[in-house]
Amino acid sequence: MTVMTGAKHEEDSRTAVCGVGTAAVITAAGLSSRMNGFKQLLPVQGEPMLRHGVRTFLRAGIREVIVVTGFRAADCREALRDLPVRFVHNPEYASTQMFESACLGLRAALDRGAQAVFVCPADVPLFREETIHALLAGDGPVRIPSKNGRGGHPVLMERAAASRLLTDSGEGGMKGAIRRAGLPVTYIPVTDEGAFHDADTRGDYDEMLRTAADCSGSGKAGKEPAT
Repeated sequence: MTVMTGAKHEEDSRTAVCGVGTAAVITAAGLSSRMNGFKQLLPVQGEPMLRHGVRTFLRAGIREVIVVTGFRAADCREALRDLPVRFVHNPEYASTQMFESACLGLRAALDRGAQAVFVCPADVPLFREETIHALLAGDGPVRIPSKNGRGGHPVLMERAAASRLLTDSGEGGMKGAIRRAGLPVTYIPVTDEGAFHDADTRGDYDEMLRTAADCSGSGKAGKEPAT
């Protein structure tokens, strides 16, 4: 595991919003094998998908944002070079699943004293600050935004819950690990449609852009750069 830091940021009053010791982990290590292009850097509302999610966490007052890189790690770091983030690299990105990358980020966050940790894939960038605040205001060791019976992202875990997942096999991903650990899940109702859109395929991405355009009222999400 390699840990690097991005731009330095100043202490402020965000603790009052997010609570002491809250961190966020964004997994961005994958190969994007089902997408025609490197999805982490595809544009959403005029900026790379990865950057969009990172900035939402920062605007919501999350001081410790950890991005787990793998494939095209240097490009991901470049996209975030001016933001106060910490990088953790998964050198085995080609042979591991997202759960392993999430655990690398969780371990880094817990090692730095985090008392609660958000986990979100890079391809779910449209969640809003209000969703982050709603999860923080909720109760329970694991909190997931929900709408019409669907669970979304980001997921918020208290420290003890996150620690228990680090020894899991990862079969069935994060959902399977939470189930095997016997952790109760609290579903937090939200109206945030962006918390339920990911981009595994080109069709998913096109739908995400339509959602982004509806949210912004712009009708456009930016021109796609070469990837």
